[in-house]
This record gives sequence, structure tokens and C-alpha cells, in this order.
Amino acid sequence: MFPLLALALAAGASGADRPQLEIRADAPEVGIGPRPAGREFLSLPDLEYRFAIEALCPADWQVAAVSVSVADTRRALELADGTLPVSAELKVPAQQLAPLPVSGFCVADDTAAPPPGAGAEELRIDAALSAHASLLCVAGEQQRLAYASRPLGVTLVCERSVEAPGTQPD
Repeated sequence: MFPLLALALAAGASGADRPQLEIRADAPEVGIGPRPAGREFLSLPDLEYRFAIEALCPADWQVAAVSVSVADTRRALELADGTLPVSAELKVPAQQLAPLPVSGFCVADDTAAPPPGAGAEELRIDAALSAHASLLCVAGEQQRLAYASRPLGVTLVCERSVEAPGTQPD
């Protein structure tokens, strides 16, 4: 269970009069080939995120809608009988992603790079994007909203060819 929701449930009425919303996602891995020296920015391919979303409406309120968005990609989640938590996948097209500033990672003629076959070089960027989620709770004619944001990471994996270092593998 998410920490915030556990606190709200334990607090009873004092913390349960507002909607509660939490999201989390794992960082996808992106394989890249060695880049020419001096190239400081990296264009990412399409990224696919898997979200775990925990939502809680106040007592006597019902979850009416949950949505999640990254960049210009938005998804309204369908809730099976209002069942929570929900999981969702969201594919963010490369055209919506700004190039990442990445200096000195996976450079083609890098003498400090591990030898071919010695294992992958990895670089995790913890806040490459942001995810935003919303929760709509209803009780009769009344509505309450909750919003949550979370930085999204990406893990870059340098894929150096065993046969020919500095080339993109097949």
C-alpha cells in the first residue's frame, strides 16, 4: 500500500475527507549505440511507462474518473466496477520528448569505456519527464478532485558491439 493512503486510512475521518491520489512508475531502459564525441544531446525513442495508481475517495464518495498524462499523451482509465488500485500503460511518442542533455556517456572513441563484452554502461536519469494524474470523486451532485505529479526516470544502456567497438549493434 502507498504510504500516503495508509496514513489516510489510519487517520480515519480527519484525513479521509479529501480525495487521495498517488502514482508511481518504473523507468524504462533505452539501448543506445556509441555516439560521436561532442554530441551533448540525445533524442529518445518512444517510451513506455507502466503506472501503479492508488486512489481513495472520502467515505460515501465514489471514484468517477482517473486519468494520467505524460507530455501531450493522456489516458483516461476505465475502472472495472470502481476497483482500485489501477495499473496502466502509457506509450509516449518520441516526437513529444525533448532531447536529453547527456555529456560523456557512450562516446564512440572513449578510451575510458569498458572493453567490449565487459558489461553494459548504464546511466539513470531520474527526472527525464513528469507524469500527472487526476482523480475525480463524486457524491450526488458534488465533485472533488485530487492531482498528483511524479518525475519519471529513464535508464540509458550503452550497447557497444563486441566485434567492432564504436558501432551500433544489429
